[in-house]
Amino acid sequence: MAMRVIRFNEAAKRAGLGRSTVWAKVKSGEFPKPIRLTARTVGFDEAEFDAFLESRKAEPYRPSDMRQQVEAKAARRSARRAQGNAA
Repeated sequence: MAMRVIRFNEAAKRAGLGRSTVWAKVKSGEFPKPIRLTARTVGFDEAEFDAFLESRKAEPYRPSDMRQQVEAKAARRSARRAQGNAA
């Protein structure tokens, strides 16, 4: 069976994520690795992408995880501002 490639925009739409979020997740390894189609175009293996979405369904939603992420981001932002003001 031939591999079907879905384009970046379709993958982002199906995942319900924005472009920058998809790229951040690709960089962190939380998203399937893209396939370079041309110098300026990437896509994803549809079977691998579908498996990724199925695996995400199996993970329960925990609002406390989101709160921890937001608090950590706020702490990093405050630390950067403090460094900027000290200089």
